[in-house]
Amino acid sequence: MNINKHLKFDLQKHKLENGLDVVLYRDTSNPLVCVNLLYKTGSVNDPAGKTGTAHLFEHMMFQGSVNVEKGKHFYHIQQAGGSANAATSYETTVYHEKLPAEYLETALWLESDRMGYFLPALTEEKLQNQIEVVKNERLERTDNAPYGTSWENLMDLVFGPEHPYGHPIIGHMDHIGQINLDDIRSFFGEYYNPGNASLVIAGNFEYDAALKMVNNYFGEFSGYPVRDKHEYVPLTPLKHIRHRMVEDKIELVKVTLAFPTTNFFTADEARINMLNELLNEGKNSILKRELVYNKQIAVGVSSYHFCSKYGGIMVVTAFVTPGVKWQAVRDEIVSIMRSLKNYEFTPEEIEKSRNRLISDFLYPLEQLAGLSQIFNYYNYYLDNPDSVEYDLKRYLEVKDEDMREMGKKYFSDAYAELIYVPKGGTNA
Repeated sequence: MNINKHLKFDLQKHKLENGLDVVLYRDTSNPLVCVNLLYKTGSVNDPAGKTGTAHLFEHMMFQGSVNVEKGKHFYHIQQAGGSANAATSYETTVYHEKLPAEYLETALWLESDRMGYFLPALTEEKLQNQIEVVKNERLERTDNAPYGTSWENLMDLVFGPEHPYGHPIIGHMDHIGQINLDDIRSFFGEYYNPGNASLVIAGNFEYDAALKMVNNYFGEFSGYPVRDKHEYVPLTPLKHIRHRMVEDKIELVKVTLAFPTTNFFTADEARINMLNELLNEGKNSILKRELVYNKQIAVGVSSYHFCSKYGGIMVVTAFVTPGVKWQAVRDEIVSIMRSLKNYEFTPEEIEKSRNRLISDFLYPLEQLAGLSQIFNYYNYYLDNPDSVEYDLKRYLEVKDEDMREMGKKYFSDAYAELIYVPKGGTNA
């Protein structure tokens, strides 16, 4: 696979006097421009007893600022023929717009107005309205959805409530309703400033003109760096098997196993991602072949490698065939994971896995929105927005013995098991 043309981008990186990182990528072949503003805060910074603050705050940022009335952020972008959205993760909150290039200044004005003039427009009515919106979002996606609490149960089970990943990004229901105006003001004052943000502009523009606009709209705000409160949070090796069983309104028993791994952008992350492809993708993948087709003890199985700044977990999930004991499925998964340290992968398997990962990796690079997001993540996690080459080379360098080493290093010790069973069922 020839990927040389994807490895290098002609980027400019600047830092305003107030600390705002500005990354510019010019592409005159495209009539659009994307603005991606990343704040270096997420649910890891939720106050104690107020989980969900970062996510709720994301909602509040669309409720108006001094010069932009409630609901008008989307209105102005849509009137320009564009789109806008936002997302909160464990460590970041990202706001992004995509619109015709001649409206770049509109997007910068909108983002700067809520960065600098959000607080005076904050009201109790707006807050209570968004609290109800978030509560309903949690009910729909989590509390009332089959298996909807799986992820937050798993993260709590593996990492524990004191770890940054130990609570859900959306927050616990009883916490969301307790968030007040002082919490919102405090969160904004601590984390929403130019010195704790990174701005990427990608698309059809002139470098000097774009940088001048950024200075005009953002340069007036004072900024300051924010210390990483979790800088020394260690990874979470498990000393013994952790077990949790949850009754839910479901029909099939669900078995989830999690093995602690590593953190973002390490060589081991790439190796485990390669291993996950071999475990999970296609009918001939190791997990599907053994659990679904050969032994027929599961009707479906998948794996996923969650990996971020403060740690990661390899997750294997299986839905148990009716009449089969969940312990049998658990034991088979454990056996497979334990065997990886001795597994002989063929060159064809490795190359197929690598090509799938690289293909998935390259796809967002073909789109401005994907590029702007990736540049911002690289800038935040690696302090270098032009890290595509480094990131891809991690996968190109993975060898057969590397994946066996991952099996020995990460999948030979204790794990966490989360079992979802039907309410009143007998498969417990």
